[in-house]
Amino acid sequence: CVGDLAVRMESFYRDIDPTWSCLKPAGPTGGAGAGSEQVLLRLEACIECGSCVSACPASRSHPDFMGPAALAAIRNEMLKSPSAADDLLSRAGSERGERWCERALACSRVCPTGVYPARHIADLRRKLKER
Repeated sequence: CVGDLAVRMESFYRDIDPTWSCLKPAGPTGGAGAGSEQVLLRLEACIECGSCVSACPASRSHPDFMGPAALAAIRNEMLKSPSAADDLLSRAGSERGERWCERALACSRVCPTGVYPARHIADLRRKLKER
């Protein structure tokens, strides 16, 4: 935690690949540098509040767990890019992936935009079992 109203978001973004199609430009922002302009990337339907990661008991007990936001992003990317599904499923099934999810559903309960990460994680689990 950086302060009362700010949190460190590194773990939230750590496993979200900036090339995935589930990311979309949010528009240019004025940077602190002289005339610099940066286009921020945003996850579809996710406001990147980090509530799902904060509420997730597995994220607290297993700091290397990729977390509900990244797993939901992987599932969304699989739906949009079927040709990349095998690679994405391998990421989800990795040592840091869905196996750490404790099925507490806290991530879905706290999501203010209805992304329901737990549902995406359950879908990933089913796909991994089918594999």
